[in-house]
Amino acid sequence: MNITINKNIVQVKENSTLKEVIVASGINSQLGMAVAVNNEVITKSKWDTFCLKENDNIVVINAVCGG
Repeated sequence: MNITINKNIVQVKENSTLKEVIVASGINSQLGMAVAVNNEVITKSKWDTFCLKENDNIVVINAVCGG
């Protein structure tokens, strides 16, 4: 099935969890990172059980320090 990660279309297997997709995409799941699926923030504690669907839109945001 097709999903979008930060505006890039990616093919993943059906019933993939958010964590599986993040790991497979090589995204470093570090502190200071937020993930939203279809404009809804998904807490890290739910990544293991959050199943993705066709055409889901994932946005990964990394916090940076500075001023």
